[in-house]
Amino acid sequence: MVNTRYVGTDQDDQLFSITADLAKNLLKDTTAVELEMPKADVALKDGTWLVLTAESGNYDRDAKILNLVGAVNLFHDSGYEIRTPVATIDIDKGIAQGDKAVEGHGPFGDLQAEGFRLENK
Repeated sequence: MVNTRYVGTDQDDQLFSITADLAKNLLKDTTAVELEMPKADVALKDGTWLVLTAESGNYDRDAKILNLVGAVNLFHDSGYEIRTPVATIDIDKGIAQGDKAVEGHGPFGDLQAEGFRLENK
């Protein structure tokens, strides 16, 4: 599929959409799809939003798990930005995590870490 878009809500009824330049099924009769140039947008109930981008990834539509690989960028509209090579996002639970080097910045200053875990969106 070209210019694919998945739209849904998380467990708190917050809207999200995942777009990709190209998507294809990983295996027949599964809900997982491989994504090229994925971008996820999440609108939070407090009016803020979160954007995630990467070079590639896969999305399990039933589990609402998004795995991103290559130049992963997480940006929150309050000014937080985090860059890492890989990330796993549980869209339903609002958890993002990764075990590779992380660098970022925001209102708190700059950060560098060996991994990350973001909870509560």
